[in-house]
Amino acid sequence: MLALKKVSKQFGPKLLFQDADLQVSLNDRIGLIGPNGAGKTTIFSLILGEQTPDSGQIEKNKNMVIGCLRQEVVEDTSRPLLQEAIDICPHLNRLRERIDLLQEEIAQEKDPRKIQDYVQKIGEYQAEFEARGGYDLEYQAKRILFGLGFRDEDLGRPISEFSGGWRMRVCLAKLLIQEPDLLLLDEPTNHLDLESIIWLEEFLKGYQGAIILISHDRKFLNNVVTRIVEIDQKTLQHYTGNYDDFLAQKQARQEILESSYRNQQKKIEATERFIDRFRYKATKARQVQSRIKTLEKMEKIELGQTASRFSITIPTPAVSGKEVLRLKNVHKQYGNRTVYHGLNLTVQRGDRIALVGPNGSGKSTLLKIMAGVLEVEGGEVVVGYNVTRAYFAQHQLEILNPNNTVLEEIAPCFGPDSPLSARSFLGAFLFRGDDVFKKVVVLSGGEKSRLVLAKLIAQKPNFLLLDEPTNHLDIPSLDCLQEALSQYSGTLCMISHDRLFINRLANKIIHIQNGRIEVFLGNYDDYLYQMEQRKEKIAFSSPQRLDFRSELDTSSSKEGRAKSREQKRLEAEKRNQKFRLLNPLRKESERVQAELSLIMDKMDMMKRLFADPTFYQQPEFSKKLYEYKELEAKNEELTTRWAELEEQIETIEQEFEER
Repeated sequence: MLALKKVSKQFGPKLLFQDADLQVSLNDRIGLIGPNGAGKTTIFSLILGEQTPDSGQIEKNKNMVIGCLRQEVVEDTSRPLLQEAIDICPHLNRLRERIDLLQEEIAQEKDPRKIQDYVQKIGEYQAEFEARGGYDLEYQAKRILFGLGFRDEDLGRPISEFSGGWRMRVCLAKLLIQEPDLLLLDEPTNHLDLESIIWLEEFLKGYQGAIILISHDRKFLNNVVTRIVEIDQKTLQHYTGNYDDFLAQKQARQEILESSYRNQQKKIEATERFIDRFRYKATKARQVQSRIKTLEKMEKIELGQTASRFSITIPTPAVSGKEVLRLKNVHKQYGNRTVYHGLNLTVQRGDRIALVGPNGSGKSTLLKIMAGVLEVEGGEVVVGYNVTRAYFAQHQLEILNPNNTVLEEIAPCFGPDSPLSARSFLGAFLFRGDDVFKKVVVLSGGEKSRLVLAKLIAQKPNFLLLDEPTNHLDIPSLDCLQEALSQYSGTLCMISHDRLFINRLANKIIHIQNGRIEVFLGNYDDYLYQMEQRKEKIAFSSPQRLDFRSELDTSSSKEGRAKSREQKRLEAEKRNQKFRLLNPLRKESERVQAELSLIMDKMDMMKRLFADPTFYQQPEFSKKLYEYKELEAKNEELTTRWAELEEQIETIEQEFEER
């Protein structure tokens, strides 16, 4: 389907990768990772043919359709959302426009003969529209748009009314509706809320095509990809499995490499000692020359350079009062739209809050109110004793002074008598050496994010409010920020679409919807569990439909109600019993299916390896063959177990139906 063979690419003096290989087959799920600036987006450009490699070849199936989601917003247009989303087939659009035009003419026309002609023509257009899959396309478009968070009333709104984040969703929707053979997705979760991300994960799992995905969302990578390709040491390193598998495999490879390196160094040192000791001894001349040649021919093991990481130590802030902030009957509205009415909330010292909810529910509004950067129309915002707030949002990247250097931008945060110099502080955020003299205008999005975070942390706040702090950060930088915030001794409130980030930091989740808030104790997994329990409770306790007419006809209404209550109790007990029996079986069945899927992927990869005649000449051939036989045995064992589980589930369901 697609192959990059010995591809090299360089921009000026900077070499991105050399002799890089990548093979993409149908239904592959590949996560492309690497630090910012490593060349991930360049690989997309090479695949699309927008750039050419300096050397090597790119082979593509000539009939393959490639679709790419970029970090670019759809252009401002007055076209309605649904029309823009299905703008992948011009002929269907023309048919739709003609149908709409004729319907408008019918509404204004008085002549019955003309109306009849228009109706006949509409029928012809509608028949052609249906034959070409127009109605199916609309259904698919609506399904995808609703999955990405749009509502029914949004379908007719012009694109110009939507913000940049929502327009990015339009771009993603158009791409998914198009169903290309190869999807190239560059940070698709950046502008999605958590519900939309979960929907997108499920959609991509069932997608009939190959996917190459660039993302810093580790949970998203874990749930979607089955291969990881890392740009490391100027080449592409390949790993089987998801992101967690990649971390384990990379650690194992590194340990093996370091062990081999140490052993080789010992051998080199011993050989050099022998050469130095006997270099001038005639009786050892032949052995000395032999060892010199051995060293010359030896393929040296190189550990390579460890990627630079920033390591933040957040200064310990002053201790605040026990009550950090309180909202009393807060009222907030934008024009005629009320966001909050009578809102009450208390933030305690040590709270680590994550705000969750659909886009547009008011998460950023609440964070701004708490940060003191947004006025309220009513109520009171009470800030606690000795509280110092610091607020991070994406728009702050744009209000950095573009003419300042990095050092000039942060200098006001450090007094002349400060024991901690601005330069050494910036070094912890990867601004080292001459980097501190870079102008803000030339910084990348990730570098600007790091600079804004550095400015905030330098102020030593004891109440941090962060709106999507992980955007523009690569995974290593995100890990470092997460580690630093986990050690932070102040109070934290954040908005993030990164579930792993929330899960490891939050001890309280506030769910926001329809102007109301609900507080859940624990991290994101605890919140999901509580929501699931609530749904199950509602399902188990929901009343069955009653035939009210038969109740009215019953001679004894009391006896009928008593019978109805007893019947509901028995039915609820029956459902509970069925759930208790089926739930563990279904969970095990899902686990077995997931394990089977992973094993089959590994077997497919090994089959491709066995298809290469040169592989049988390699020393690891017998080991790989043994591994394949083990996988076959495991596959047979799991398949048998899965069949047993499905049979048990079917038997239980049938028994309950017959009761």
